[in-house]
Amino acid sequence: MADPEALTRAMNEFFMEWTVDDNAVKPACEALYARMASIPGAKLAVLSRPGISFSVRALAGADNADIVALLDIIDDEPEARWLSVCFDAARITDKENHGDVIPKGLQGKDAICFDLYADDPAMVAYLEERISEALGS
Repeated sequence: MADPEALTRAMNEFFMEWTVDDNAVKPACEALYARMASIPGAKLAVLSRPGISFSVRALAGADNADIVALLDIIDDEPEARWLSVCFDAARITDKENHGDVIPKGLQGKDAICFDLYADDPAMVAYLEERISEALGS
């Protein structure tokens, strides 16, 4: 797990290098990351897999090994990145049924995942609420 300053530097560097955004998803990503980072006591980590994904993980548990929220920037086509935002299904509600339930999809636990292919302010606001719910539980 990165210390908060190292995480902030890594994210700032990633966002600065993200100059082509055909899907206009970068603003959504920045907003969702900002919400994750703003939760008091949130334990975040980054996993970079160039050409595959860049992931911000919100962790919990005694050893901070449980992923409760995942902001996955899919990087297989860097000019057309998209987001997969997943949560431990036991930690959130999806009253509007926007997400897909993925049985055993997050560390062997049921997950609810939301794919975002463009900046969608209403969906970003909905996901920000889910982030607050997951990290606050």
